[in-house]
This record gives sequence, structure tokens and C-alpha cells, in this order.
Amino acid sequence: MTTCYYCKGPLRRRRIEHMHEWGGKRYLIKNVQAEVCGQCGEAFLGPATLKEIDRLVSNGRPKGHVSVAVFELKSRAA
Repeated sequence: MTTCYYCKGPLRRRRIEHMHEWGGKRYLIKNVQAEVCGQCGEAFLGPATLKEIDRLVSNGRPKGHVSVAVFELKSRAA
């Protein structure tokens, strides 16, 4: 894939941090190889990368933990 699926911008291979959801929990995965759109910033991960992330999260030991602030938007009738 050489262009973004959404905006057709050019893709470039980069290392990113990826938030991954598995088993109702969220994990921060660092040093993930991805194709990133230079126009909209959307990141695309290959099947082998996603499989490795799933294996890591289901069997691995985390290197650490981070705390995240949580906010919620109040719903308003449109």
C-alpha cells in the first residue's frame, strides 16, 4: 500500500506508539512499525505486526505501567 485508504495521501514507514485493545483492556505498544499517512496521520499496521502485538499482549510481561487522565463529554441534544 503506497497511499492512504482514507485520504489518498502518501504513506511513509515510521516507528510509532500504538494503543491496542485486547480482552477489554488497553495497552500502549511502543516501537511499532507502521505505514503513516503524511497528509491525515492515519497509521496502518500490517497483519504480521498485529499478530505479534496480540501474542505479546496475551503472553508477555509489560515493561511498565502508565496513568491516564479520563474525561467524559456531556451529551447534548442536537
